[in-house]
Amino acid sequence: MITVNVGMGEELESFPMHKELLEYHSSLFRKSLDACMKPENLGVVDLPTISPTLFRKFEVWLYNLGLDMDSESFSSLTDLYIFAESIGAVQLQNSTLEAMRDLVIDSKDNIPCHHAIIDKVWKHTGLDSPLRTFIVDVLAFEMSLEQCRLYASKFPWDTLIRLLEALMKRNPERSTDEDAPYELDMEQYYVKEGDLDD
Repeated sequence: MITVNVGMGEELESFPMHKELLEYHSSLFRKSLDACMKPENLGVVDLPTISPTLFRKFEVWLYNLGLDMDSESFSSLTDLYIFAESIGAVQLQNSTLEAMRDLVIDSKDNIPCHHAIIDKVWKHTGLDSPLRTFIVDVLAFEMSLEQCRLYASKFPWDTLIRLLEALMKRNPERSTDEDAPYELDMEQYYVKEGDLDD
């Protein structure tokens, strides 16, 4: 067992965790836990910039390999995905994308990709992040060209370019009950374990 200290000050929380589980599910922990096991470090890992609430969701997922969807929103899943990407937790990234897809499908009339979420994703993920691709596909499938024009000033420029490219590829006469790309094949968004740099 190791101790993971999350947050700082009054927000600081300590999580006793199984080292083997962390190493198995996270490339970051796989690379860094050997150093924390040295006698001078006493088996402690400090993550001062991570929210304890977010780490608790990771802990629940880690021990159950499932998300508690009763307490999740698109925004909270976005935060969890960004965290998972930052620690190289591939299975959590893919589980989070599946949960996001389910929320999108269940809320057809309400596109959950608010511009603040888009800004956060573009700020905290890489250019080739599957989350970016997923969000562009959701917007392209759920938005009309007119809606895109109305919201254009709220999108980061590279989001807008990707969105316009995706909209131009979409069949303008598609049926309203046509399946979206994320309804047909989620594997196109998945990160594979081999995609990570070791």
